[in-house]
Amino acid sequence: MPKNTSKKILTLLVFSIFILSAATFFNTQAQNTNTQNFSVTNIPVGNAPTSETIANGLLYVVNEGSNSVSIINGTKVIANISVGSAPDAIAYDPSNHYVYVPNFESNYVSVINGTKVIANISTGEEPDAIIYDPSNHYVYVAVLGANSVAVINGTSKIDCITHQEGPIGFVYDNSTNLLYVIDVEFGSVSVINGTTVIANIQVQSYPQCGIYDPYNGYIYVSSPLTNTISVISGTKDIVTINMTGAFSLTYTPSYVYAGSATENLISVIKNTSIIQNITISGIPSYMLYNPYNNLILVSTSNNTVTVLYNNTPIYNIPVGKEPRQIVYNYTNVYVINTESNSVSLISSSALKVFYTLTFVEEGLPQGTKWEVDINGTNISSVSNNISVKLLPGLYYYQVYAKGFNATPEKGIINLTSSETITVKFSPITEKYTLTFYEKGLPSGTTWGVNIDGITNQTSGNKITFTLPSGEYSYNVITPPYYTPIPSEGTIDLTHNATINITFVKNNYTITFVEEGLPQGTKWEVDINGTTYYNTSNMIIVTLPYGIYFYKALNVSNYETNASGTITLNKNITLNIIYEPIVTTTTTTTSTTTTTTTSTSTTTTTTTSTSSVSTTTTSSTTTPVTSSTTTTSSITSTTTRSSNSTLLIVGIIIAIIIIVGIIVLLRRR
Repeated sequence: MPKNTSKKILTLLVFSIFILSAATFFNTQAQNTNTQNFSVTNIPVGNAPTSETIANGLLYVVNEGSNSVSIINGTKVIANISVGSAPDAIAYDPSNHYVYVPNFESNYVSVINGTKVIANISTGEEPDAIIYDPSNHYVYVAVLGANSVAVINGTSKIDCITHQEGPIGFVYDNSTNLLYVIDVEFGSVSVINGTTVIANIQVQSYPQCGIYDPYNGYIYVSSPLTNTISVISGTKDIVTINMTGAFSLTYTPSYVYAGSATENLISVIKNTSIIQNITISGIPSYMLYNPYNNLILVSTSNNTVTVLYNNTPIYNIPVGKEPRQIVYNYTNVYVINTESNSVSLISSSALKVFYTLTFVEEGLPQGTKWEVDINGTNISSVSNNISVKLLPGLYYYQVYAKGFNATPEKGIINLTSSETITVKFSPITEKYTLTFYEKGLPSGTTWGVNIDGITNQTSGNKITFTLPSGEYSYNVITPPYYTPIPSEGTIDLTHNATINITFVKNNYTITFVEEGLPQGTKWEVDINGTTYYNTSNMIIVTLPYGIYFYKALNVSNYETNASGTITLNKNITLNIIYEPIVTTTTTTTSTTTTTTTSTSTTTTTTTSTSSVSTTTTSSTTTPVTSSTTTTSSITSTTTRSSNSTLLIVGIIIAIIIIVGIIVLLRRR
């Protein structure tokens, strides 16, 4: 068996244990729970959904079996996006609003903006787990087959960190901004700072899941095959907790919860000790704490979601088959059902107690916009307070106003009653320059840039803004007939920065339509020295914006005078008229009864069109007979020899007439 394939099988081994155990415990008697006050909607998606995330107000669902991502708005699938082969994870970068999907069998990460794939980033063999680091805005990808971690910034891979064997998961410590990488084959956890591995921590064999508890600063790593949980502080493994089949993990402000992969059991951990075991009606596969209502949600082998409140199961909510990952927002919970090819949307009306969280600002000029981000939801105002009603629970918040420092800038609050937080703003005194350089425009052409409503224009090659530190959106003001690359974007201005803008001429088409030629005739058009041809009645040429001279060329027996100069600033059509070349013959012949005399017979051929005239003259000598015949046919040109012949004929006729008159007079 190939080495990389064996790695993937190893990572799936624990889930196989869970499935087998689920079959054993499937008929376990349910506890005294109920399903009241819950509304469940099952939304069909692609085959074998495995992962999901909420981004930009939408739900993105990774379908491993159909190589796609389903995008859900409310209860409707609004798009299905094709990605690479065997996608099995997903991450969201709120700094650029991109969604990242590693494709295990295609060896690249797909980058989604809205509903479109905008880039595929090569990572190495078998990219698997993925995580976003908010401290540096990097996305990290565990590349299982290459034993490395790929580092992505935006749409580019900027680094590849050589790693120990079998990276399959991440844990992020937001107090130190350190990233912990779970190495399944080596039985270790590596610690990364930025793009550097600073420590390797030995844990129990075959670790699978990890979680960071911000309340005690510990990292918890489960190893179901060894029935243990390793507790890490900083860069040291400080203690090992024994627990049967330890697998899924979550935390609340008070405890860490660990689900068993082999029993219908959840253990409650306080720091480094198990203080309680909770029996549920199925084997837990995934757990999540929802701070909006202080509930713990557990996917189980009974095809239900068990709801815990104060360490007590209170509801079993029926969902689809093989429920796995759970995500939530303010009002809804979304559960992936891998075997049912669906997502269950759960709307809860139970245990909803709302409190008011109010932020009051001081120090901003009147009417200044400021923002508060609460658990990923942004709220803005131009008044001096922002209030929101929330369910009891744990909330992360961050405050921001462009050009100002905020105190406090961010924090965590466990909302158990209505609270008010006062935020003091002070102006940022340090400013930075943001310079845009252009290339591709003719000298003296006016262009511009708009940054958050401020517009600068120039006919030179650069535009400079001086701005306080902050995040800015920009768009390029474009002259006619050009397209800028990039045309818009965002930048987090923390130092002097430059952005290069390349202007590209727009392309347009010239369509030449021929009339007058026999079907299948090859004809040609010359444009600025380049010849284009066709045998149909149309020649279509695509060229960039500019001034062009064209001329249609003559063909055998046909001619045209079509030519001219055009300014190509839109799609245009030109008609080319061909006319046949006409041949004309002029012939004069004279005969007399005198056998000793001969005259010249001249044939004149004249061909004339609007642009070309060809004249051919030939002379022959014809014997004279007893009669005289004169034939004249002239179309356009009479030659000098024809004029002489006519003069001689006229003289002869005159002599004959005079002789005749004299004879008549004598007879009288």
